[in-house]
Amino acid sequence: MKYIQFDLHRFVADSDVSFHFVDLCVSDGNGESVVINSLFDSGCQLSILGQELVDSLQYDVVGEVKLRGFDDSVSVGKLIVLNARLANRDVSLPLKFVVCENVNHDCLLSLADCRKLLNIPEVRSNARQTPVGDQTLVHKGSPTA
Repeated sequence: MKYIQFDLHRFVADSDVSFHFVDLCVSDGNGESVVINSLFDSGCQLSILGQELVDSLQYDVVGEVKLRGFDDSVSVGKLIVLNARLANRDVSLPLKFVVCENVNHDCLLSLADCRKLLNIPEVRSNARQTPVGDQTLVHKGSPTA
């Protein structure tokens, strides 16, 4: 049996790959926020942020995570929670992020988090508009004298 050497780097380089980017607005509980250009990464289990991008925000560290890259490199990051929304949306929700040094892109957005952000319903006002012009209510039924 003959084994064929598979060159992952050559495969990726030769592929017609498209990358998907979104602007993500992350904020702390004090109203401070930053807009981060995020790369959608379907292989991430948790979204990852570069440390220097969130230095201006206040957050609590809720855990520590070891990240293993596709090349088997290992990094350690802090698990935090920040409010996040797509930059073109008004509603945010709390998401867990791993914050670490040496990130390939400002933010790697996981598939699960991307789906959560896309499925947030937009805020709609239930207030009725003020009537314009003569809009007399007409009651259909028996006439009143």
